[in-house]
Amino acid sequence: EKIGYCRTAIFFDEQPTRLIDTWNQRMRWTKGFYQVFGRYGLRLIARMFTGRSYTLQGDPLPAEKMTAKERWTRFGTCYDVIFTLTPGYLFLISAISMVINILLGMKGNYSMTTQAPRVAMTLIPMLIGAYAGFYIIAIITVLAEWKNIYCSPGKKIGFTFVFPLFMFIYIPMTVLALFFRIRWKPIAHNVSVDMDSVRKQQTGK
Repeated sequence: EKIGYCRTAIFFDEQPTRLIDTWNQRMRWTKGFYQVFGRYGLRLIARMFTGRSYTLQGDPLPAEKMTAKERWTRFGTCYDVIFTLTPGYLFLISAISMVINILLGMKGNYSMTTQAPRVAMTLIPMLIGAYAGFYIIAIITVLAEWKNIYCSPGKKIGFTFVFPLFMFIYIPMTVLALFFRIRWKPIAHNVSVDMDSVRKQQTGK
């Protein structure tokens, strides 16, 4: 039995259409990222540089027998998994740094009338910078996958402006997932699409 990789394969899935559903789904993901990284994170980081790999046939490949290309593949694979698991930590660090910046800006004066402008001056540039960063990611993705996103050009561009706001949802999630027990909640599946409908979207006919 062999496993192959097809570069032209296209994967279709159903995404939540309600905010409450995507909130529940991503809270579950965030909690899972914490749990998996907490258990395997250090080992993944170590495996980026050391340890054996495996051949395409699944046989162990000792580190001393690996070629430079195989070492690079091992590094890239571990890197990809690590940065799939770490968005929660990155958002948590951002949230903590935001709070620290606000506290440092207060400098012992806790009057809301005097501190509100300082808090705003700290938060606004950070939020603008984060929004701009996410927007760049969104516009690059949309342009690269333009032909594979089946909706009007206006919607495609509109999605790039909404994506940063969508990503901001992770900020409270990264904090809440640390302290709350997350349970699986069912998501209603109300849309049924067959391949003929997908093909019509692809061809426009």
